[in-house]
Amino acid sequence: MSFQGTGMGFQPGTTKADPERQERIEERRKRIQARVKEKVGKQEAHDGKTITKEEGRSKLGSGPQQVHASRSHIDKVQRSGSMMVDAVQQSSDERENIRRINEEERRRVRWQNLDTEARVSAKRNAAVAMRWASILEKDIPEEILAEMMLQREECDRIVLSKDTLIAEFERELRNKDETYVKSLKKQAEDIDTLIDNMNKQTEEMNRTYSEELTEVERGFLTDREELMSKHEVEINGLLETRQRLEQEFMERKASLIKEYQSQFDDERAREAEEHNSMKIKLETKVQRLEQDFQQIQATFQLNTEKLEYNFLILFEKDIENHNVKNQLKRKTTKLSDMLSNMMTRYNELNDKYKSENNQLTEEYKRVTEQFKDLQTKFLHFQKLDAQRYRDIWDMHEKSVTTLMQKVLKADKIVHEQQLGLEWAPPSSEIFQLRTSEAVADPNAQDGAGTSSKQLARPENKKTRLILQMLCDEAGFLVEGKVKRMLDKIDKNERNLMKVESIIRALAIDTKEGMEMLVTHFVEKAMAEGDQRLVDPTTAVHCLQNFVDEYREMGGPTAAAPGTDNPSKTSRREEQQFWERMSNVISGKTNRLWENLYEQMQKLNSILMERQKKITGNQQLEVQNLDLRKLLSQYMSARVNDDLYIPPAQMLQLQQQGST
Repeated sequence: MSFQGTGMGFQPGTTKADPERQERIEERRKRIQARVKEKVGKQEAHDGKTITKEEGRSKLGSGPQQVHASRSHIDKVQRSGSMMVDAVQQSSDERENIRRINEEERRRVRWQNLDTEARVSAKRNAAVAMRWASILEKDIPEEILAEMMLQREECDRIVLSKDTLIAEFERELRNKDETYVKSLKKQAEDIDTLIDNMNKQTEEMNRTYSEELTEVERGFLTDREELMSKHEVEINGLLETRQRLEQEFMERKASLIKEYQSQFDDERAREAEEHNSMKIKLETKVQRLEQDFQQIQATFQLNTEKLEYNFLILFEKDIENHNVKNQLKRKTTKLSDMLSNMMTRYNELNDKYKSENNQLTEEYKRVTEQFKDLQTKFLHFQKLDAQRYRDIWDMHEKSVTTLMQKVLKADKIVHEQQLGLEWAPPSSEIFQLRTSEAVADPNAQDGAGTSSKQLARPENKKTRLILQMLCDEAGFLVEGKVKRMLDKIDKNERNLMKVESIIRALAIDTKEGMEMLVTHFVEKAMAEGDQRLVDPTTAVHCLQNFVDEYREMGGPTAAAPGTDNPSKTSRREEQQFWERMSNVISGKTNRLWENLYEQMQKLNSILMERQKKITGNQQLEVQNLDLRKLLSQYMSARVNDDLYIPPAQMLQLQQQGST
């Protein structure tokens, strides 16, 4: 094929490329030619299969069959023309690929030269910089001049090496310009070749389209004659049906006209009655509006007279104001003179007070030094007092915790053993000692805060919810430059940046400050340990309360861990600790204990009475046993036989009488 010869004949840069690169280029050309041949073979096979399928569809008309055949022929012509155009593009792409490979190699060499020059220049510059120290140490002018000349020679060598590198780059730039001009010429030649191929392809396509269009038109004319004869019969039948339907429609239309005419007459009579009634109402309304108009006209006349009177009064006042204005101008002139005198006096006093200010500044510096010494002593004693306070606090805290654990143990025994109820232990947080920040080492340095990024990533879920609430309700605290950056990042990073900006705006740099913020956004319920977040509508109010309290405490300095004196935050934590200790046993449990104590007292009194009665019963049983023994002895005595009526018979008679 002709395009293969054109692509193989042009080989830019072969004189500079190595043999291995030339072999790779030849292999790439062979692969491209093989792909083109394979593509052409597949297309011809596909066309053959399509024609075979179309031959089986003999039931179609001659028009569609001719259209398909014409399309197949036109596709073949288009493919042949496209292959001629693609040959030029492939040749151009191959030249560009070779040029880019050579350019990459030259770029690598240039970067290597630049890197080498940079390292050498850095070493020479370092040597020059190191020699300046030795030059400055010399005192003899001749030696200094000699060293300066050496430094100048070394600097000239550095500049010469850079000039050499610049000349190489300029030479490379000129070569690139020449290469660019050659590429433009070759591109112009390729474009001419491409235009010639496109013109040939256009002429071939025009001729092919004309021939195939004539054949398609001939086929469709044959189909048209057949369809005309077939459709003429169908149209005659449809016309007869249409005439019959039109006759039926005219009859139905006449009946509907009569019906609608009667309805129209009735509706017109009803509308006439409504029109008469509406006319009477409107005439009445017009009369009422005329009366209102006359009344408004009288009011307008009265207002006009009032306005004329007011105008006269305002005119007289304007004259008076003009006189007052003239008086004020004279007063302004007088005050200007006084101002110039005062400015002269002010300059004199300003010079006097400047000298006094300088004296007071010196006095202030001296007092400031004394205050710093006093503050150092105060901090020392403050640390000692804080350490003593922490020791006493730890001792009492542990003793109170031990007592509360004993109380809870007693409460567990009362619930499980006395009442038989399930005992729910309180949260372990009530026995939690003060945080490490509250009992930190008093010798820790001041200002050891936490960054806003760490505070913006809390581990507590409640704190994260509060920060999210601040992002939604307190967006006015976000800086302007942060707002401009939010649209360029994703949602998670956007919320994190907003939280960091809000924390910086509130000047929170410690965990104590963050805990104080959390306490203002949490409301306590009646049940122990039941806490929930405030309503988002009150978030701004809670934030204002936090800012006021935070400022009263002194801001981040007062809340920072490592201050010697316990802060208000620690005091509040201690107060909360004592409140938790006092509420370990709730009021409900306390009332339960009191009722249980009363019932246990009553039970004790009942058991004591029962014990006394049991003791009395035992004594009566002993007495009954003794009496039975005496009675048995009395009944079994022999003296009873001598009696007229023995006691045993009397007992029998009594028993019989009772029965």
